[in-house]
Amino acid sequence: MRDASSSGYVSREGGVGQDLFMETEVIAALIAAPAALFTAWAAYGAGRVQGRGAVDSVRRQSQRDSYAQLIAVCYEFNDQALRAWPPTAHAAVQEETEELGVLERRIGERTSFVTLDGPPHVAHLAYKVWEAASHVRLDAALNRPSVERRAHSALSFDVALTAFVNGASAHLNTGLLPRWRRR
Repeated sequence: MRDASSSGYVSREGGVGQDLFMETEVIAALIAAPAALFTAWAAYGAGRVQGRGAVDSVRRQSQRDSYAQLIAVCYEFNDQALRAWPPTAHAAVQEETEELGVLERRIGERTSFVTLDGPPHVAHLAYKVWEAASHVRLDAALNRPSVERRAHSALSFDVALTAFVNGASAHLNTGLLPRWRRR
């Protein structure tokens, strides 16, 4: 039979018979280490999600603002187009048409903001609105375009604007991120 002193079991107090790995402090440290690593990992992940949420919120607000500004200019353009189309004196029509040109340029500027804010499918719809506004202005600039041509231009503008409003609204009101933002 072996002697306890020769077995290598020595305690901190100098006693014999306790294994160093069985100390309560060592056991507590071994149990706490994985828990601390898990907690640190969870905190890191939560911080990344919160940071991404803040960036997405700012991006969404920027998109909402640029979409709303484009829609407001389009409504103003539509009102001006209605004023430019009744048969009036040539000078009055020319003034109204010039104002349509100014509003068309503003639609183009707002379209560039929508293009920068994205996403691409909403930017494409905004471009279609700008293109339809250009046709309306060109038709209004003609001295006496036919009623059918005016009606077609007005309808094209209305369809493009409705498609843009629906597309922008669908994009803003879904909680899903676009494919290029998912990771």
